[in-house]
Amino acid sequence: MNPRPISALLLVAFASLSASAIAETKLLRFPDVCGDRIVFTYAGDLWTASTQGGTATRLTAGPGLEQSARFSPDCAQIAFTGEYGGDDQAYVIAATGGEPKQLTWYPAHGPLPQRWGFDNQVYGWTPDGKSVLFRSWRESTSESNPRLYTVSVSGGMPTALPMPVAGVGRYSPDASQIVYSPKFRDFRTWNRYVGGWAQDLYIYDFAAKSAKNITNDPNTDRDPVWIGNAIYFLADRGEHMNLYRYDVGSAETRQLTDYKNSDARWASGDGKGQIAFEVDGVLHVYDTNANQDRTLAITVPSDLVRSRAEERSVKDHVEDFALSANGKRALFSARGDVFSVPLKDGITLDLTHTPGAHEREVAWSADGRKIAYVSDEGGEDAIWARDADGGNAHALTSENFGRLYAPRWSPDSARIAFVDSESRLHVVASAGGPAAMIADDDGISHRDYAWSPSGHYLAYTLTDKDTLQAQLFVRDFAAGKSVLVSDSRGFFDAYNPAFSPDGKYLFFLGNREWAPQISTIEWNFATNRGTGIFGFTLRKDVENPFAPRNDVAHADEKSDNKAGEGKGGLKDKDSKGEKIDTAADINDHIDFAGLEQRLLRAPIDADNIQWLAATRKALVYVVTDGQYYGRDGAFKPKLMAWSFEERKDNQVFEGIDDIALSGDGNTALVRSEKDFKQLDLTSDKPEAKDVKIDGLFALVDPKAEYAEIFREVWRRYRDHYYVHNMHGYDWNAIRAKYEPMLAWVGDRSDLNYLLGQMVAELSTGHSYVSGGDIG
Repeated sequence: MNPRPISALLLVAFASLSASAIAETKLLRFPDVCGDRIVFTYAGDLWTASTQGGTATRLTAGPGLEQSARFSPDCAQIAFTGEYGGDDQAYVIAATGGEPKQLTWYPAHGPLPQRWGFDNQVYGWTPDGKSVLFRSWRESTSESNPRLYTVSVSGGMPTALPMPVAGVGRYSPDASQIVYSPKFRDFRTWNRYVGGWAQDLYIYDFAAKSAKNITNDPNTDRDPVWIGNAIYFLADRGEHMNLYRYDVGSAETRQLTDYKNSDARWASGDGKGQIAFEVDGVLHVYDTNANQDRTLAITVPSDLVRSRAEERSVKDHVEDFALSANGKRALFSARGDVFSVPLKDGITLDLTHTPGAHEREVAWSADGRKIAYVSDEGGEDAIWARDADGGNAHALTSENFGRLYAPRWSPDSARIAFVDSESRLHVVASAGGPAAMIADDDGISHRDYAWSPSGHYLAYTLTDKDTLQAQLFVRDFAAGKSVLVSDSRGFFDAYNPAFSPDGKYLFFLGNREWAPQISTIEWNFATNRGTGIFGFTLRKDVENPFAPRNDVAHADEKSDNKAGEGKGGLKDKDSKGEKIDTAADINDHIDFAGLEQRLLRAPIDADNIQWLAATRKALVYVVTDGQYYGRDGAFKPKLMAWSFEERKDNQVFEGIDDIALSGDGNTALVRSEKDFKQLDLTSDKPEAKDVKIDGLFALVDPKAEYAEIFREVWRRYRDHYYVHNMHGYDWNAIRAKYEPMLAWVGDRSDLNYLLGQMVAELSTGHSYVSGGDIG
């Protein structure tokens, strides 16, 4: 039995603590203060509490998120951004609770990735308490260019402020000026950022129609609060975000707080000299009159409805799928569990039942008795195997290879090949034990390896160090070595190997044609429709399956070309006329000498070919349209089949997003958007039959998932960050800092916020977190 991961044990320990033991709730966000009350967001709802701490009182309970709450100047009302109608709009509610009143109505942008925040974000009020100040994209052509608006609490159309681009804003006490930032980067998880998108704060004078930069610092200056003759704001002019004070009269700036290991975030305040902000999920109130910073111990008695475990349909969360050798059942990984699903008759089985682990990359053994998949149930990714009915689960690998991908069984079900996060190809015995490394790719991660019909060889691709082209290799397990079989000069890509079922041919995709088309690289023109289908005859006595047929005059003589003797395509009978249907019957041998000279080209026009497989009847492949900027292609991806017998290709199915092929090559399972279709490839005109996955139900335990997601995000950065030294930061210490906060995650928005703060420690642009069951 594998030991349970430490973080899972921590979660159990947290869950077992009594309510009195966790008297203080953390992960409280977007605070505002007015008089003796503070308002904040937790678990997607608004709560209020005393500025002395204590037990919070619920203010909202909508199914969506309510956030960015701001008190009116008289503390009687609270404006906020809510999702009551399905998108982000500005609302106002009595400070004691009640029915919210909607203030904005123009359709909001979104839902947006977390790095963009949310539309119609409330920032405050006009000093007279008659209107609400908010940021919106309602008139913007880009999320990079929002504007500030005001809307009357009594109703009416919003009014745009004169600044053409503005993020955060806060009025001066007399409303003659406003402090604002022209740049909006508040939700970007880039700590200690110094660059062109670092915010500066400006004062805009409405009468003079002029703006003045008051910070002019290379670091980030944000979250201004105008109190009296001073503007308070947060900045990371050291290692962490702290509170600063700018004197409007003297233009002097001084630092007020000095947090050494944490950041202050989301400052807001009232006209009485109080500023509220969050540090590591704990709310603080800074008294500007007494120059005193104090923390608030607040208990939030939420019922955490969004975190309740329940049985749910997970059919919309399929990650990958695979077919059994006979094509009668399929494996699906969905929301972290592995399911066995009949294509026609039978019952759906959840084989794993692990809401706190992530199972994926499913594969079926050739004999149909075992399944393999990647699981992190033991705390790290490992290759797991179990019986096809779900029993006898065990990890096959014990080494920490990082993130694992694409387990594939050998035809005798004795070995499994897989790739790790360092693009290394390994093979492990299906009984478990040390995994042997076959190859180490210094380029991209190729996961297109294929076993020969008897499992004596494994074909795979590696990136050439000089030309950066994919090159095709074959591992000879008997000889204990790998042989380069594609172009030895490395001028052409060769990839996606596929052995023929009779062991005579190794087909592959090669990029050897050029036709200009707009590229996915910076929208420039590049090669397109350049991929052809090629192959090798693996032994010197094997005929060319594409050679022209040559009829003879005498009926008792056979064609000179003997390729395709078997019914429907490649030879499927042995010398005695017995059907070849087991790996033991196949002559699985490669004559490597002269192999490069036995190169074949299939009589199929070069195209955007994305996938290839060989059956006894046909070469099966997927063709896509070219890349276009601003529109979809002329057609959706097509599944094609080139018949060995008819010597022509036919379209099998259009609209394919993913495909799995049965081991016998007779059945294909395709994903088309959210639907799954079964195709009988033995038919001359396959009919697409619906495959029902309505039986995919699993126990969804959000709290267990939160811990699992946290661990996996941490590992993803550890395994795939572009430099191994993690920018010099101690990634283990950063995990230790943030993982205990899981005890207070109330919904997915809390979790995404926590993950974002952890990722932000690396100070990397374009490192983001988004998605999930937000609500």
